[in-house]
Amino acid sequence: MSVRTAVAGASGRTARWASVEVRGSATKFVWILPARTGAFVDLASDAWLEALAAATAPRVVPPNVAPPCGIPGGDEVDGDFTHTVTAAPEDVAVAGDRASLDALLAGWGLEVTRDVAPALDASLAAGDSLVALLYAAPSAHVVTRTVRIVDDSPESIALGLVGSSTSPIAVTAYAFAPGGVSLAAASAVAIDPASILWRSDGTSTYAGARDQLLVANPGAWLFETGGHDTLFEASAVPGGDTVPALVSTYFFRASSYADATEAPSGCAQAASSWESSAATVASACPQGALAQVGQAGCAEVIGAGQIDPGSFRCGGVADDLAVALSGLAPSGTWVTRTLSTIAPSSFGQDVAVTPAATAPAYGPVVTASGYAEPCAYAGSSGSSSPSSGGGGGGGGGNGGGSSSGASPGDPGGDPGGAVAVASAATDVASAASDSCDSSSSGDPSSSDSCSGSSTDPGSSDSSSSGCDVSTRRHSPTSRLGLLLVALAAVARRRGRRKAPREVAASQ
Repeated sequence: MSVRTAVAGASGRTARWASVEVRGSATKFVWILPARTGAFVDLASDAWLEALAAATAPRVVPPNVAPPCGIPGGDEVDGDFTHTVTAAPEDVAVAGDRASLDALLAGWGLEVTRDVAPALDASLAAGDSLVALLYAAPSAHVVTRTVRIVDDSPESIALGLVGSSTSPIAVTAYAFAPGGVSLAAASAVAIDPASILWRSDGTSTYAGARDQLLVANPGAWLFETGGHDTLFEASAVPGGDTVPALVSTYFFRASSYADATEAPSGCAQAASSWESSAATVASACPQGALAQVGQAGCAEVIGAGQIDPGSFRCGGVADDLAVALSGLAPSGTWVTRTLSTIAPSSFGQDVAVTPAATAPAYGPVVTASGYAEPCAYAGSSGSSSPSSGGGGGGGGGNGGGSSSGASPGDPGGDPGGAVAVASAATDVASAASDSCDSSSSGDPSSSDSCSGSSTDPGSSDSSSSGCDVSTRRHSPTSRLGLLLVALAAVARRRGRRKAPREVAASQ
C-alpha cells in the first residue's frame, strides 16, 4: 500500500487531496473518511497529483568533472509520471451517527468489526460525520482517483492510523504554504551525499540509497524539494531535460483527461501572470459534487486587492490550483515535497504542518558525488560501494543533504481524517483481519499480505492484524489518519454460509 497526499491551508480553511494504492483480492472495498460539518467533498483530476510529482521529483546528474571511460552524462529522473488509470467510487453516502453507518454498510453487504469500531466511534464523538466511498476492485491493484476534502480541519499530515502488518507503507506528501514548512515533532533525515554515485549506464545509486534510508528510519521525514520556482516556471537541468512547471503541467494533463473545458495554454498563461503578485487569492468555493457534509455553504467574495480565484481555474473540475492557492499570495507560495515510510506492524504519527522560521529553497537537481565504476576513480576519491546515511535538512542542487525521488513504491495519500477500508463480503480482502493468513517474502520492499502479493517496493496490503485501534495512541480528531482494515472476519463468516468454496480458497 502507498499513500499520496497534498495539503494547503489558509484563513482557517484546509484542503486535502489524497489517493490510495491498494493491492489484494477483494472484489469491493469501502473507504470511510471523517469530515467536519460544512465539508465539501470532490473528485479531483488525476492531473493534480501527477503534476505535483512531475514538478518536484528530483533529477540526478553526474559529477561536475569530465567523465572517464566514456561514461554518459544526461540526467536521471526519479519517478514514473505516466498516467495510471484510477478508480472512482461507485457510490457515496454520509453518515452522521453509528446507526446510520451500520445501516449503510449493511446495504452494501458489509459490517463494522470491533477492530474498526473504536476509530469510527472516536471520530463521531469528536463531531465528525463519516463519508463512505464504495469501490469495486476488478483487479488486485487499485489506485483510487484523488479525493479532495475542504473543511476547517487543522493543517497537518495525520498518519496516526496508517499501518500495515507486513510491509512498509510509502508516504509522499506535498504542502502549499507561504514559504518553507516544518513538521512539528517529526525527525528529519537526509541522504549521505557520498552514497549518490553515477553509473556507467547513465543511472545513479540514488534510488537505492533513498529507499534504504527511509526503511531504516521509519517515521522520519525526508525533505526532497521545496521552493517557489517549480510552481510557475519550468527549469533546465544541466545536460539533461527540463523540469516542467506545476501550473502548465496540471492544466495540460487535466485537458487531456477531459477534466478541463478551457484551452490549457490560455489557463496556464492567465495563472502565471500572477506569479509575482503579493496580493492574496480570494477563497475559491469547491463544488462539493461528490458529497457535502451538513449545511455546506460557500460564496466567493473577492475583497479589495485580492485576486479572483477564477484566474487559476480551467473549467470542468480543473479547479485544484484555485483551491490550493486560496488565501495565499502567489509570489510567496512554496510547494514542499516530503517522504516518509511507516514500518511494518506499526502506525504512523500525526504531524502538524507549520511555517518554517528559516528555510532555504532547494530545487530538484541533485549532483552525484562521484562515479560508481572503479575506472572512474582514477583522479578522484570516494567509495564504489553506495551507503546511506542520515542527517538534517536538505541541500540544494549539489546533492549534499538533498534527497530525490519518491519513497519506496508508487505513493498514494489520504484526505482528511481517520479512514477505514472494509472488504467485500463476496471475497476476502487482502487487507484482512487478524484471523487472516498473511505471510511475507522477507524483503522489506515487497509484500504478500493475506490474499494479495506485490513486488512493488513500498506497496502493501494493510492488515488489521496490526490495527487494534482501541489500544493505539492517536488523537480522536486526527484528520488525515488512514486505516486500511478489512472486515474479513465478517466476510469469512458470510462466505461460509454463502460460498464455502470461495472462502476456503482465500484462506
